[in-house]
Amino acid sequence: MEYAVPQLTPTNVTPSQETPQPGVGKLKVYESAASVAAVTIPQAIETPRLRRQRYSKNTIRQWLESLSDPYPEQYVSFHDDNSEFDHVCAGAKHHHWWRGGMADHVKEMIGYSLDLYDLYPGDLKNIVTRDDIIIGCYLHDFAKIWMYEEITEEDRERDPKRYHNQQIFRPLYGAFDIIDEESKTLLELSRYGIVPSEMQWSSVLFAEGGYSDRNFGINGLTRVGNTVMARNPLAVIVHMADMYSSQILGRSLV
Repeated sequence: MEYAVPQLTPTNVTPSQETPQPGVGKLKVYESAASVAAVTIPQAIETPRLRRQRYSKNTIRQWLESLSDPYPEQYVSFHDDNSEFDHVCAGAKHHHWWRGGMADHVKEMIGYSLDLYDLYPGDLKNIVTRDDIIIGCYLHDFAKIWMYEEITEEDRERDPKRYHNQQIFRPLYGAFDIIDEESKTLLELSRYGIVPSEMQWSSVLFAEGGYSDRNFGINGLTRVGNTVMARNPLAVIVHMADMYSSQILGRSLV
């Protein structure tokens, strides 16, 4: 696995009065009671703490294998039995529209979120876990495996103006006539003995932020929609990652 990010814990330091060494430039040298250390810019760039999971080559399966007990085996089996996840798009035209787009989208989300997790440990650690982030990102749009099908040549001939030239998938209507997409995902998870935590499932339900269906009821904004982003930091992280990946990295066709 590529995820190995030792943390550097800051210590109380004071500026040294020593003369900067050649090659260090204007970078200040700091000292503590224990030691004196000079860090050049190239050294800082190579520091493990600054590795970016956004560019990780891990597959979705490898991220799931890295989960803590008790769920790695169940999630890996769930993923293997739903292999369409690695094939389907994340959106027909608006983002990650290619074959494997859904997997690319989720890998970007996981990497971006884990970078935040490592860069700002004081904000996030002991509040959410690495497992929470991987699971929330993985499940946030899992139901899209049942929502899209590939466009055939017959489809294009029948309605040539309907599809973009580069478009590969089209929405499959009628997939959720009895239960909604999140309920179907949760039901399928239960068949593998997987029960997401409240925080994890909340991040799935509200991954679209203000656009999430669960924000609205007959009387307008729901009670949970009014409080969820203030009470569940994982929902905020998953929503941020979803927006960053889809809107900045997603290469929309329209």
